[in-house]
Amino acid sequence: MNPTKIDSAAVLGQLIRSQRKKHGLSQQEVADYSGVGRIFVVHLEQGKPSVHLEKTLAVLTTPGLDLHVRDREALSMKTLNVHHDRVAASAHRTLQNPKS
Repeated sequence: MNPTKIDSAAVLGQLIRSQRKKHGLSQQEVADYSGVGRIFVVHLEQGKPSVHLEKTLAVLTTPGLDLHVRDREALSMKTLNVHHDRVAASAHRTLQNPKS
C-alpha cells in the first residue's frame, strides 16, 4: 500500500474502511479486536471529526495500518537540496562542455 496523505477525518475513515474490507473483517470484528464499540468504528469510517485519537490508533492496528508523521519542512528541504544538486551538476556539465 502506498502512503496516503491524511488531511481529513473522512480520508482516514475511507482508508480504514478499505483496509478492513480488504482483510475481510466486519466492523464488529474490528471493534472487538481493538477494544472499542462497533458504533465507534462506524463513526470513524464515516469520518466523524470528533473521534478519540487513542481509540483511533487502536483501530488502525487491527487491519494492519500504522500512523506515521513526517516533518514537512525537512521533506521540503530534502527536495530543494536534490533540485539544487541537479541544477549545479547541469551547470557544471555546461561549463565543461560548452556548445559552440
